[in-house]
Amino acid sequence: MFKVDLFRLIIGDDRCHSCSLPNEGIRKFWHFLTEFSPCRPEIFPFIYWIVLGISIFGAYCSIWEYAHIYWFPNCIIHTTRPRHFNVLSNAALRKARIVGALIMSYVWILLVYALISASPHFMMPWLIINSMVLILDFSLWIFDVLTDRLSFDIIAIYPMGRLLCSLVLINCVKRVFDNAIKNNLVDALKLYN
Repeated sequence: MFKVDLFRLIIGDDRCHSCSLPNEGIRKFWHFLTEFSPCRPEIFPFIYWIVLGISIFGAYCSIWEYAHIYWFPNCIIHTTRPRHFNVLSNAALRKARIVGALIMSYVWILLVYALISASPHFMMPWLIINSMVLILDFSLWIFDVLTDRLSFDIIAIYPMGRLLCSLVLINCVKRVFDNAIKNNLVDALKLYN
């Protein structure tokens, strides 16, 4: 009856499955979703500088956290949500936080280097670690809300939303760098030559 090939999923060499959406409004909405990208060429410089600022600030905060936990062993350790670690002793928790802060410092410094030198493969550790953290944190939060350990609170969603926005922006910059490498335009993106 209706045959509107909106997109095709190609399986193998000769088989092709298509998905058809008969409604004009649905097609326009789908077109908007597939065409929308926060990484448009006219705003990419702003996104680049925002990501560079975020990465420098993240590197500073991670280094500060490492130094603070290392030099002040009796300091109180805060998290974004109220959590109680009854499994680990305070000394083991402090050592785990030192290792975590050291790893995150390294990953943030790699991200700063990747942004300055237009090297997208150095962005992957940050993207992988923070994607895993976001998935784990969101899963734990959903579990806590469903078991009534926590009430549904918009304030609890804010850190996860902030991390999700950072992931989207950094992935955008990575895709632009990947395309620049593919098209031999890397020199136009480097901050220094």
